[in-house]
Amino acid sequence: MNKNTTMCASCAQAERKAARVQPQKDASPINKMAPKTADVNRRYLNRLKSWKKGKKCAATFPHECSASLTCHHMVGRGNHFYDEYASEHEIPLTLDERFWKPLCINAHEYVTVNSKWACENGYSFLRLTDPIFREKNLLK
Repeated sequence: MNKNTTMCASCAQAERKAARVQPQKDASPINKMAPKTADVNRRYLNRLKSWKKGKKCAATFPHECSASLTCHHMVGRGNHFYDEYASEHEIPLTLDERFWKPLCINAHEYVTVNSKWACENGYSFLRLTDPIFREKNLLK
């Protein structure tokens, strides 16, 4: 403890840091998305509007088909590239239409929850986030 204060060194440092931080003048919220991600999402939403037109649910398993159509990303989403072709053409995974599948809300929920079944039946590809990666000892 410092002789001049009743605070420990860590608390004193935190207090000094808090005093240096100035509030924003316009009080606007901090952007939670990087500019590159925001641009990809904007392009994705614009493309998705026209992509959905005329499509029907591609699920071939028995389910209660709803009228609302969604886009299932068979390999996932992100700003990274799936392969060399996508990298050369600057097509991030979110915008890569080779891996988009039109599914109704109910089918999409089933495919998302049952990732092992979805991979086995061609509705999804194995992803790092899937728990079945650990089952197959692909990740250590």
